[in-house]
Amino acid sequence: MLDWAYRFLISNYRLENFPPGCVPTTRAIRTLENTLILPSTMGLHDANGKPIIGSWLERGPETQVDYPFGQPKSIDAKAYLAEAQELNEGVFLPYCNLNHFGHLLTESAGWLWPFLDKTKNLLKECDQETRLLIADLKEDRSHHENVARLAGMPIDKVQSCVALERPIFCRRLHLPVPSMINRRWIADHHFEAVQRLTDSHYGITESERDELLKISSDPNLSDKIYLSRSQLSPDHRLLIGESRLETELRNRGWKIVYPELLSIKEQLRVLAQSQTIAGESGSAFHLLMYFGHRLANKSVVMLGVRKPSRDPRITNFITQFRKQSVGFVYFACLGFKLRRLRQSKPTADQTPMMDRQMLATPRWIASRIDEFSRLDAPNRAGDS
Repeated sequence: MLDWAYRFLISNYRLENFPPGCVPTTRAIRTLENTLILPSTMGLHDANGKPIIGSWLERGPETQVDYPFGQPKSIDAKAYLAEAQELNEGVFLPYCNLNHFGHLLTESAGWLWPFLDKTKNLLKECDQETRLLIADLKEDRSHHENVARLAGMPIDKVQSCVALERPIFCRRLHLPVPSMINRRWIADHHFEAVQRLTDSHYGITESERDELLKISSDPNLSDKIYLSRSQLSPDHRLLIGESRLETELRNRGWKIVYPELLSIKEQLRVLAQSQTIAGESGSAFHLLMYFGHRLANKSVVMLGVRKPSRDPRITNFITQFRKQSVGFVYFACLGFKLRRLRQSKPTADQTPMMDRQMLATPRWIASRIDEFSRLDAPNRAGDS
């Protein structure tokens, strides 16, 4: 199809064009009595063997829950109870991954929020024998050392369920209600959790944080930046022909930023100093959560696929930008492009990569991105 014909298929959307999101649960920590924790479990069971809903990682809307690590199932608890060791008090996290940037800012911060405020840390109210149990896919001591540091507890009190030799019967177990559920909702206190987790994990000082927040609150910013994926390694999703788009944007006064080449402090400073941020949808936009509601006159132009429903991750960005009152344009100018694998017979562990391709020329797409950046506060929607 010719370029001009594709243009008729390209649309743009504002926040009001997307349906209202789910109402988040308020800040809360559940305390469960008589809980069974199995070796290698990804969730909890009660003493009768029934799965405890809310203790398994969930994604998606409540009407169509996705359990990424398997559907919770009932068990015959008697045999497990007979060999279980008893624990008086514990804390359980269904998910915690500090090694994946996107999930660190979303689900990991969502479960860790009760431990990130050093003045109100949940573990300060627990006894000294309390253990922090994490539903992990593998044992990783260095990861647990980071979790222990964040939670303010000794490393020997942090344990992966995959490393349990026997079931645990816990008399009193604390289970956070997450501040964010992927593709469902984001609570207001999630932004605070992202900021504290980022500060602690990446070594950002209090004075550096205050300076970043002050910059991001300046209503007179004018920088326009494009977050590029063109320098990412081939094992990441790519936008085909992105370098040509970068050239066109530079000619229009845009700065091209390669997030993976910058430290987190440098990324935060670039985001804080910018008035308009554009790029193909990805985790780099979630770093804006660091600033919470301290954003002044910021706009986001996100390049996405022609039918937004085909990219369910967009739900997270819509929810985030509604809460942050960020001006938002979803520019549906991309299509999917299946990447050919190098081997004629791919191995079983290889998943074909679904790259993105532009549905019009880089020049035309760049001109539209620039037009969106010049709109006066394109959308200042409030919370959904």
